[in-house]
Amino acid sequence: MRHTASAALVLGGSLTLAALITPVAAIASTSTSTSCTNPFGVAAGYTEFVAGDSQRTADAEGAVAVGGNADFTHGFSLGAKLTAAQAAALPGGAALVVGGTLQLGGANVEVEHGNAVYGALQGSGHLWMNGGGQATQGAAPIDFGQAFAALRATSASLAALPANGVAALGQDGGNTVLTLTGTAARLNVFTLSAQQLQGAHEIRIAVPAGSSTVVNVTGAAYDMNAGQTSAFFLKDPTTGGWQEEDYTEPDAALAGIRGGLLWNLPDATTVVKRDGTAWPGSLLAPNAAVHLGSGNQNGEVVAASLTSAGGAETHHFSYTGCVPPTSTTPGSPSHSPAPSPSHPGTPTPTPSHSAGTTTGGSTGGSTGGSTGGSSGGTTGGSLAHTGGGDDTTALLGAGAAVIALGAGTVAVTRRRKQGATSR
Repeated sequence: MRHTASAALVLGGSLTLAALITPVAAIASTSTSTSCTNPFGVAAGYTEFVAGDSQRTADAEGAVAVGGNADFTHGFSLGAKLTAAQAAALPGGAALVVGGTLQLGGANVEVEHGNAVYGALQGSGHLWMNGGGQATQGAAPIDFGQAFAALRATSASLAALPANGVAALGQDGGNTVLTLTGTAARLNVFTLSAQQLQGAHEIRIAVPAGSSTVVNVTGAAYDMNAGQTSAFFLKDPTTGGWQEEDYTEPDAALAGIRGGLLWNLPDATTVVKRDGTAWPGSLLAPNAAVHLGSGNQNGEVVAASLTSAGGAETHHFSYTGCVPPTSTTPGSPSHSPAPSPSHPGTPTPTPSHSAGTTTGGSTGGSTGGSTGGSSGGTTGGSLAHTGGGDDTTALLGAGAAVIALGAGTVAVTRRRKQGATSR
């Protein structure tokens, strides 16, 4: 069900002027580069890519790779949204990789497309290969140690990108609203502390269509429950309205903004997502124990370990953004956003007929999740972060964007899932 509300947006003078005082030399380097790379490297083909252990319920629409043990004893399904070509491009063609023990308990784990590779299998449940793929006991076709060394270096490199966006705090009917505004055509970068991010009831992002966005979050712990963050909004470049994050987007421009949105938490050792809140974009937290709660992640997740509750889902919205290539970024520079990873030397697993593994069967998995929060006019505010440099054109553009956000009336479209399925 969708709800529409409109209210005047008035920003305080500290936002319209203070945001413009600091030079922004960094804008040129982050907005005009023509080279780009996918920061996820070998993880780019996976909806969930975990260094250690994973304990999951419900489902992942894409592929899942776990370096340690996978506890799916409450039932799990994966790969429903993978295409045949995407599954084939994965290491060993495996949509499910478990380096340690795949723990079934008495439940079923269903792989809808692609193969499965695991180190060991426990439990009386079944591993159903519904797409006709092979289930194999053997060594993982991924070197997780090497992959995460590269991912951690990439995360640190992204964190060093100079910020060129404006982060503004405001109030809306007693709720704290954090608005991230970027004007760069290619890459918009924001840097916030975990305390600043988790202190907002609502988070709104306004960037140009076709651009990529990196939100660098500093600090050892981020907990979405701390500020009761209940909703994320993306500004629709087509309509000018705010769309609350949900499973589907009303147009290609919004879908592209979400696909190019990357949350980078290089220092975090714990990341907690609030129940029932849909989080747009991909999450790069290679050192963190990530808890998904019972809500949905609309993008890829890279974590040191992963847990969830209830009907938490990871949705198969692959990262499509472009970040500057660096010496530590896994993958080769390319002018094509989100290139398909190549895996030279990937071993081909030998089929194994381990107990509890069955080919065929029925499909399963559950869907759910909802979004919440309130929106309206945002009054007052303080400057959370600005970039630095000397690009006058970009400087004026940033100021114009802030002023535009503060003038007139904006439509905020609310979208809450009421039992809608993601398949």
